[in-house]
Amino acid sequence: MSTGLRALEYASAILIRLFVETTGVNDFPYLGQARPEHEKLKGTVVICGGSIAGLLSARVCHNHFERVIIVEPEPWLATEEARTTQAWTQQQNRSRVVQYHSVQGQQALNLTAYRALFPHFDELAKESGIRIAASDLKLCISGRFPGAPYDEYPNGLPETCFTSRQGLETLIRRLVLDQTRYPNIEYIVGTVSEYHGDPNNSSAIQKVTVRDDNGTTDINTDLVIDCTGAFHTGIKMLKHAGYGSADPYPKGKLPLDDIKISYDPKMFYSTLELTVPPKLAKRLPIPGGIDNHPGIAMCISNAQKDCKMLYIIGADGPYRIHISPGAWGMSDLPKTIDGVKKFARSMVMDVPLPDWLFQVLDMLEEDPQVQETMTVSYVRVPPACYYRFHMATNLPSNWVALGDSVMRINPVFGTGIAKTIYGLLSLSRILRTVPSAASSSSTDSAVLPSDFSSKFFDIQRPRIESFWTSTKDADYARPTTIRVPGENVNTGSFMRWYIRRLRIVSLTDKETNSKFWHISNYLAPGIDALHPSLVLKVLWSYIKSSVA
Repeated sequence: MSTGLRALEYASAILIRLFVETTGVNDFPYLGQARPEHEKLKGTVVICGGSIAGLLSARVCHNHFERVIIVEPEPWLATEEARTTQAWTQQQNRSRVVQYHSVQGQQALNLTAYRALFPHFDELAKESGIRIAASDLKLCISGRFPGAPYDEYPNGLPETCFTSRQGLETLIRRLVLDQTRYPNIEYIVGTVSEYHGDPNNSSAIQKVTVRDDNGTTDINTDLVIDCTGAFHTGIKMLKHAGYGSADPYPKGKLPLDDIKISYDPKMFYSTLELTVPPKLAKRLPIPGGIDNHPGIAMCISNAQKDCKMLYIIGADGPYRIHISPGAWGMSDLPKTIDGVKKFARSMVMDVPLPDWLFQVLDMLEEDPQVQETMTVSYVRVPPACYYRFHMATNLPSNWVALGDSVMRINPVFGTGIAKTIYGLLSLSRILRTVPSAASSSSTDSAVLPSDFSSKFFDIQRPRIESFWTSTKDADYARPTTIRVPGENVNTGSFMRWYIRRLRIVSLTDKETNSKFWHISNYLAPGIDALHPSLVLKVLWSYIKSSVA
């Protein structure tokens, strides 16, 4: 065998391994697969937090455990209102989710996961007024629409769902808490306030204390999952219980106080939520029509000259639309449709935004019913943070965290749920390795092996770390961003240059545009953007532009 052929095979093997490690593609077939009841682990899972990450974690754990308990602080989430098929009629608001009434982005990956976890997802999504359609958000880069690769899918482009955060969370709660299908899942109103180590095995949590209006209750547990999100209460309870420190620290390990890195993108966005009369909705000059293309437009200005974005996306319910202007370093955002039109015209684009977009805005502004039903929400994006639990020392062997409890990133890129799904795939993978008949006389946790937690974080890290680096690199393109201490304007500058040049190529090259679409929908790994053929196209494009 020639040296060149061996090198090619070696490179191919590396790419395949990276693809598996960073996407979890091999884990999707097992995501909704349950053990037979008599083979389920004879233990209890306590999930701290009942938002989307907590609910989906409970669904995954139901595949493997005899008992799964969700502990959620907000009392109204235990009522029927929190599971209604018409989420937009809810009178209550989520006090712990600032973007509950904000625009919500979804990718093809997300729907693949929902369908794997809930075989009846499409049916119940329809009941909830959630549209399932081609995953085409009509991305507009500085005025140009590169389009989606429809010609590669003669049977239809991979789909996603179009919904608000409110609609999605309400649907998932109704699905997960269906006792007919998932009888092992319990729901408790309260707050996990303390972890207690096992006196016979200091490396494991034996029980948690749950506080509610009636006092406190201790619950024995075999696995604790932190889904407290932006509150990060798990960190505090770990330290109070004596975990997360060592003397001395092993090489490459850090105390809990040092595993967090953070930066502030100084990002703001508002969301105008509109209810559009059906006759008007049918007349809106949206290319392809709103029924087939609820992803109306996702416009991003020239990042080298401007700091604005404008999303217009269909939401759940009878012709509800979210219009969301946002900006880096600019807090004064429009709260009216007229203000949105002025905002859109102020965006610095290489090509002017299309006339049909402004016609849509004009028609919505002129309709009195739209104006009467319009509501506005406003979000000041909190600082992004990453808790590098894979670098922590002395964590309990039966404690894991996923979703925003591990990493909170700028939500305007719409990748928060995809990040959670990669965490779920990691959880599903490692739970499948746990034998059904674990020895209760072991020094490990009653159910889980002593390296369960460390293995989970090692699996999750390569799958979610690209979310952090890619989002941070994009935020660093804006001068108002306050960077991670020790990083500067040059951090990530090459990748920003490369991705910008690759985007330019994608506007006229179908292969490059297709690769971008697949990566952004998590149907291909991010490393594909560095494929040698694409690198050569970028270099050739740069040389031609330099000569010109």
